[in-house]
Amino acid sequence: MRHFVPIACIGLMWYLSGQGVKLTMASNGYSLNSMPEETLRAFHDVEVSIDFATEGEQDRFRGPGNWRDVHAAIERCHQTGIEVSILTTLMSVNYDQMEDLVGLARSVGTNLRVNVYQSVNTDDYRLSYAQFWEAFHRLFAAGQLVSCTEPVVRAALGQDAFSPCGRHS
Repeated sequence: MRHFVPIACIGLMWYLSGQGVKLTMASNGYSLNSMPEETLRAFHDVEVSIDFATEGEQDRFRGPGNWRDVHAAIERCHQTGIEVSILTTLMSVNYDQMEDLVGLARSVGTNLRVNVYQSVNTDDYRLSYAQFWEAFHRLFAAGQLVSCTEPVVRAALGQDAFSPCGRHS
């Protein structure tokens, strides 16, 4: 099945890029692998969704072949000179893999950004209190904190609870 981006969206993307707006996108790999290189070059940085540190777990969660797709997208972006971050959703099913995800990000030359799962349709992936803090302990033990927008973690770190989203990001 082919996906098409409306011409108006591509035109807007080029207009914004031409105005100096730094474009970014989050992807499961498909869009980044299938768009023309000229279009890909319009992006300042991209994020690829990886929630597990192994191919088997990632493909079971996101679908067969997803691991290969996101890694191909990472490689393509690196070759094009685009900065890449792995975007992980922190959940009850992966909280104990944070140090492995930090290692994965290092091994493929990317940043790691972690969002805490917010229940919408199901509580299946909701973290317990203990899982939440264990995950952050693992993250801080394995990686260098660059920025944190999670208010309760900021407060625990002695930072004000202000989130820069919408003002600085």
